[in-house]
Amino acid sequence: EEAAKHDSNVIEGDDDEDVEDLLDLMDNAKVESADSISLLKQVMESPKSGPKATQIKERAVYDLTRAYCAQKQYSEIAAFLETSTFFQKVTKAKCAKVVRQVLDIVCSLAPEAYDMQR
Repeated sequence: EEAAKHDSNVIEGDDDEDVEDLLDLMDNAKVESADSISLLKQVMESPKSGPKATQIKERAVYDLTRAYCAQKQYSEIAAFLETSTFFQKVTKAKCAKVVRQVLDIVCSLAPEAYDMQR
């Protein structure tokens, strides 16, 4: 109910998981585009790890990738993929899915950045 107010893509159910702060950061990242990268990094660095938090962090990975592409900071995407603890905490299948989607985003938004895609 409260989470759905922020985004209908958030998993419903597990009421014990408090992710309101992560949802607020995601909302602010959309509104305050100048600070979006730092806000999205805050989402990613959150110690929360339940199913809702994981879904929000996954969305933050995609939004962060788009933000870096918009600023042509492709090396930041590679560094993020190598250093983020998110990828260490999810299953291998989830990790592969997210990395594949990141590459698809880069390919569509920055086809000239071929070196980054290798």
